[in-house]
Amino acid sequence: MDNKISRRIALGLLGVVVVLVLVFFLSDFRGNETEAFSYKAGTYTAEAKGFNGNVKVKVVLNNDEIVSVEILEHNETEAIGGNAMEAIADRIVKEQSLAIDAVSGATISCKAVLAAVEECIKKAGGNVAALKEKKDDQSNVNIVKMSTDVVVVGAGGAGSSAAVTAQEYGAKVVLLEKNAVPGGTTAMGGGLFGANSSLMEENGEEPIDIDALFQDWMKEMAWKADANLIRKFLELSTTTIDWLIDHGFEIHKSPPIQQTHDAYHGYHKYDDFTKTTQHFIKMLEDFEEKGGQVFYETPARKLIVDESGAVVGVIAEKKDGTILEISAKSVVIATGGFVGAEEWVQETLGGVFVEGAGLVSNVGDGIKMAWEIGAAHRGENVHLLHVTKIPGDLSMYPATSRLVNSSLAYLPINPWVNAAGERFANEDIIYDRALTTNAVVAQGNFVYTVFSQNMLDTLEEKGAAALGMQDKVAMGPIEELTPMNAPWTNLNAMVNELIKQGVAFKGDTYQELARNAGMDVDKFVKSMKRYNEDAEKGKDTLFGKRKEHMVPLGDGPYYAFKVVPTNLCTLGGIRVNSDLQVVRNDPDSYKPIPNLYAAGADAGGLYSDHYVLLEGGAMSWAYNSGRLAGASAASNALNIEIDLFSQ
Repeated sequence: MDNKISRRIALGLLGVVVVLVLVFFLSDFRGNETEAFSYKAGTYTAEAKGFNGNVKVKVVLNNDEIVSVEILEHNETEAIGGNAMEAIADRIVKEQSLAIDAVSGATISCKAVLAAVEECIKKAGGNVAALKEKKDDQSNVNIVKMSTDVVVVGAGGAGSSAAVTAQEYGAKVVLLEKNAVPGGTTAMGGGLFGANSSLMEENGEEPIDIDALFQDWMKEMAWKADANLIRKFLELSTTTIDWLIDHGFEIHKSPPIQQTHDAYHGYHKYDDFTKTTQHFIKMLEDFEEKGGQVFYETPARKLIVDESGAVVGVIAEKKDGTILEISAKSVVIATGGFVGAEEWVQETLGGVFVEGAGLVSNVGDGIKMAWEIGAAHRGENVHLLHVTKIPGDLSMYPATSRLVNSSLAYLPINPWVNAAGERFANEDIIYDRALTTNAVVAQGNFVYTVFSQNMLDTLEEKGAAALGMQDKVAMGPIEELTPMNAPWTNLNAMVNELIKQGVAFKGDTYQELARNAGMDVDKFVKSMKRYNEDAEKGKDTLFGKRKEHMVPLGDGPYYAFKVVPTNLCTLGGIRVNSDLQVVRNDPDSYKPIPNLYAAGADAGGLYSDHYVLLEGGAMSWAYNSGRLAGASAASNALNIEIDLFSQ
């Protein structure tokens, strides 16, 4: 009896202890939770450094809630960074958390928003550490099985065009996009090539001779490109401008922006390139209204292949971890190349480092998936080496002034030398971005552009025309990258800032400048001696630059600015045939892999080893190859004949 009472007492005490422990634990947990969501109510602002300067946010808090996050000011690219920052701001409010993953492709911009909001939370006395804790999800992985006619992987220019085209011919289509918004690198450009559009006809312009353009293209590629593919691309481009306009894109016919692209006047510009992402969004909203499905922030992980080696679907993963197993009759790969895979890019360029200026979330996902199942390689060494620039941070200056990083790199009126101090090019090639960047990459990781103090003073006071520059340099949407008759405000102050940052160098003599910049002194002095002698005579005896741009440097001090190349996108990887079918890695036959297609920057064959000198060519390839691939995929899935060219 006593033993029973003792056991009851012991059990009772144990129960009390357990209850007390639970109460203590729950109280502590709730206390932490309350602390995390306890703020001094009010409106707060803060700034943090983004990709192109500071990002300013406004955060409204009540006592226990993040009410709103608003992006007040920023200088990020609207199509990529701007949209991504809005998405992050919305998710902070929705999830009441700072444990938010950055949107793929705009990591720096997103982190700036998170950092600025964090600062606001600190000002309000909130528990930042608690808000940054990831919520554990112990639930099982959710697998959703779907079936459709066509799956398109990637919603850039090529993928979106493929999805919409396939739908237009009756296919049920699922579109997967890794990022939070569509458009990809295509949304970052200024315009595209199109032969003989209705806009050209309305302007009374002479039609483009497609036969002549085709022959010139193949000659420039030394016939190492796919002739049938190029022919289809050029012929389809006659309808694609009008097709885009029909889908809501605002485009006008433009004269050539790059002077060395004068041969074929097929360049069409977006009316406002900052709205291109919105055009993609609207086009895909229409696509969804007609029954298409779009999954954003849902990268494809793997192709599904049956026993015969045919592709029969795609496995993808949503943001919340849900796995999509999508069975499909056709799959189109359009993941935008691999410009964001720095080591891979460097390897294909022989070790030269080139900064990615395109969408850095494009890391070759689709290319690698195709290679994994036996697809042939083609064109992974082709790059759209797009622009050069002086590295360095000038974000402390107004946005218009900060263009000096590019403006100083895009002048033909001063000499360029390589790291050894030797002049290496006719500086007039500055009027073509592809030629310029190719020339820089051929020299290594960087080159120098050289100025005298007098030249910098003249630019700051009067502009480039005062130094003898004949024609402005334009760059896509920027009509005058090198101001001709307007002062380059703050130029000398910015030069001093670049010197502090180690990307510009100064010397009272050529010898001192060469030593400070690490050049070979003798080679640099000889190069400058010859250049100045030629400039005095008005004749470039080395590379033939136009005499108006042969400007003597005059007296010192002298400056050398480091100029580095950038890469807008890669232009190949997967071998395709003229129907955009992916082919097997078998040079004896190159038979297609059943049901698999590739388009845009993932598809090789348009070029040999370099970008062709056709303004807007790569952008045009994105849309046109997407239309071709979408039509082929729908034809295969529905077992019908589709002729895009009959239009």
